[in-house]
Amino acid sequence: MQKQQKIDKWQAPGNSKIFNYDFCDIKNKNTYTRDRTIYILIFFKERKSIELNKFLEKELISFLIKNMDNFDKNDSNVRHFWKPLLFYGFLKLIKRTNKKYIELSFEGKRFIDEYSKGNFEMAKENFIYSLLKVSYPNEATKEVKLSLFPFRILFRIFLEKKNISKREMEYSIPYIKNSSDLQNLLINNFEKEEKYDKFCTWVINSLVDLNILDLDGKNYSLPDSIISYVSNYIDVKDDLKIYFFECENENVYIDKLNYVNYSKIKRDLKLVKQTYERDQYKCFFSKDHFSFYTEDGNMYLEAHHIVPISLAPVYKINLDLLDNMVSLCPNCHKSMHYSENENKYKMLQIIKKFESDFFRKNNYLIEDIEDIYISNLYLGRK
Repeated sequence: MQKQQKIDKWQAPGNSKIFNYDFCDIKNKNTYTRDRTIYILIFFKERKSIELNKFLEKELISFLIKNMDNFDKNDSNVRHFWKPLLFYGFLKLIKRTNKKYIELSFEGKRFIDEYSKGNFEMAKENFIYSLLKVSYPNEATKEVKLSLFPFRILFRIFLEKKNISKREMEYSIPYIKNSSDLQNLLINNFEKEEKYDKFCTWVINSLVDLNILDLDGKNYSLPDSIISYVSNYIDVKDDLKIYFFECENENVYIDKLNYVNYSKIKRDLKLVKQTYERDQYKCFFSKDHFSFYTEDGNMYLEAHHIVPISLAPVYKINLDLLDNMVSLCPNCHKSMHYSENENKYKMLQIIKKFESDFFRKNNYLIEDIEDIYISNLYLGRK
């Protein structure tokens, strides 16, 4: 078996874009690439969970032939269709009993739902939100041996420099490996001799097609609407090190995955005490769970948002509410964030029984809960 070659540059899988024009441009007739991607997402949504094996691609091709009128049977490698969706976070890879399964992620479901309703701006926002969570290592690009969040870095550069030249996209951006490289680029002192344009060809140009990036001659920039959205998550005052992490420490990865999301969202600290008082200073999962007593005589607990408040910009609602909070002992709180899938499934079945006016009015949030937690927002790559 040939050993996989290691790559230390930014790279996306395959040789294909997933979208080739702005969702909002309904008059554009060049819809093949877009349609193919939409049907692939529908394929995974309908099947919910499908084993990653030799039959997957055959089944996907049959589905596209049946449902997509203009599907080209001689199109390129089928893997180039779905692996970019895994890279961008619209699909997720789950391991169960020594088998691998592909499922539509929380972001993927949100995207296809909004797109199907004709809410194209919301669909675009969901895509950007998914970009912010993309990281290396990545299941779709295992050959890339880096430890960073490429799109957070990219948006941070745009927010500081306003423009990125095409030369920088090919001689600098894909070579960034650590915070020192990023710092040097921000002061115009980081460039490699060898041109590398694969990331620019398949990723950056896709963002231009979607009007997530503007291209004026040889300079890229962010449209004002995109600046407004990414500024909810990226702060130019943040330490550059938060965009990089050590691969071997899964907890560090997950903490940094969520740090940017939480950093710009205000929390009402009074709700924490109100949550403890409502729950009579007991862990939601069991009244017998014990940690230690604090100086006020009560057991130490941690307040947990059932639907993470980082998703407030996605759902467009306030999630920092008493009705969305439970008291957890430290062990249960860590388990909700970091435990393996099997244990999280069990915990989520109990969480789903939590009753409040908020969830009765917004029952779709409870329906999304497994997609939010399992192999996604908190679990990382297990």
